Amino acid sequence: MALLKTCGMMCSAHILRPCHLKPVQVRTVVKNVYEMVDYKSSFSDQQRDIILKTINESDSADQLVEKGVAKSQSAKIWSHLNQHGPFQKIEQLLDVKRFNVSTVENLELAPREMESSQSQEDLSELIEAKTNDNLAKQVRPPLKIALKELHTPKSILALKYNLKHLSFIHMSSSSPSSILAWDCIPIFTGNFGNANFEPFRIYETCQEVFSTLPIDDNMVFVTENEVRITDKDPYIQLKVRTLQIQASLMALLNQGGPNRVFNLRSMVTNSMYNLKMGNDRVLVGDLVRNMVQDNRSEIDPLALRNFANVTNLKQREQMAMTFLVGEAFLKILRHVSE
Repeated sequence: MALLKTCGMMCSAHILRPCHLKPVQVRTVVKNVYEMVDYKSSFSDQQRDIILKTINESDSADQLVEKGVAKSQSAKIWSHLNQHGPFQKIEQLLDVKRFNVSTVENLELAPREMESSQSQEDLSELIEAKTNDNLAKQVRPPLKIALKELHTPKSILALKYNLKHLSFIHMSSSSPSSILAWDCIPIFTGNFGNANFEPFRIYETCQEVFSTLPIDDNMVFVTENEVRITDKDPYIQLKVRTLQIQASLMALLNQGGPNRVFNLRSMVTNSMYNLKMGNDRVLVGDLVRNMVQDNRSEIDPLALRNFANVTNLKQREQMAMTFLVGEAFLKILRHVSE
């Protein structure tokens, strides 16, 4: 009996003995670091307003990249913005993880050459020029290099395509630009099956499509087709077929010489026309319809009818995107050519 009591006491003592846990490290967020280090930025009041407005009104980290912020910095700013809300002072950027005074001072979100005496109009022009400089970096091949070998084209042909349709818009490079042709044509007619994607058949099909395009010698081509393939992609077959069509079309379009085909990353049109992503995506068909209403005199009547008569929503959106791609490219082209 005594032995049982002793064992019971030992067991109880073992159970009640506290565990040796490591102390939990609580991470605290330091706020208003600038007050601790007595930092005041060298930006003018106008520059401060621009930088704060640009950061606080951004919709994503990518949009900050478009405005000229380095990718690694934009991710940190965006993360801090989501956690702590808008910045009230530019000096509060020191609160961002791994930001120091040098990081803040070197942010290229406002032209350094601004003076307080500059008008709001001059300021807007400087900001627009800087934005266009950043967007021009999203064009491949680089426009500045290409224009050294290629004179400014008289017109452009903007293209958007998928496995079934190709939409194009033919625009003059004059300002304001004129729409000379605008249409959506089928890539494959009749049965749509594996036989269509035999290598020789794809090239023949693209040749047929190419022959219907309004091609001239002093023209460049602009596309915005980005095909991304990931591991275990459920649409990998469709994407590979799209790439096959793209390769054939690029080969045909480049027959006239090098640097005739340019590709815009989608962030260019997203930024210029404030197009949302995902569920918030703007219907570009409605946007473009309103834009062309103000410029009807510069549009070929047949081209306008072709757009107005499209009833299929996907085809209409595809045609509308060619308009935005063409306008965006011409805007950057004029900026780079100045």
